[in-house]
Amino acid sequence: MATPFPFPFPLSTLLGRVQAIYTAEYDRRLAEAGMPDLSLSLGTNVLRHLHDSDAARMGALAEMAGVTKQAISQQVAHLQAHGYVLVESDPDDSRAKRVRLTDKGAESQRVARPIFAALEKDWHYRFGSDQIRDLRAGLERILTESDDTSVVPRTRRGGRRAGL
Repeated sequence: MATPFPFPFPLSTLLGRVQAIYTAEYDRRLAEAGMPDLSLSLGTNVLRHLHDSDAARMGALAEMAGVTKQAISQQVAHLQAHGYVLVESDPDDSRAKRVRLTDKGAESQRVARPIFAALEKDWHYRFGSDQIRDLRAGLERILTESDDTSVVPRTRRGGRRAGL
């Protein structure tokens, strides 16, 4: 049996540690699925906002992800170097760049999405369905009732995001 932590930690610490555990497990599963050069953050910030043959402007990706343009540029450069996206000039604005999925990028989405469901199913088994259901409900309530709409996750297709 694991040695218990000397609680109580601040809520921010608990949330951060649980997110780190989830992210590490997700990234491990991505690597096992043949995508060791991907991560949850790359999927969350970039890949999830790209669909089929549609291209998105770099600035729009940064806005949807809630990160800086510099952060998106670095993540897109990584994805481009590994063949997941193409970066092209925007024909409507010579200063802007557009990002488009490659076939490998589209395949990464098909591989990554089921990992969310599998990981959540495993957590239901490990920690109890009631616990995970209550955790989800509490987090959704906090997001729903938040006055700061800038922190509510969005997608290019509108609405709340669901996975990669």
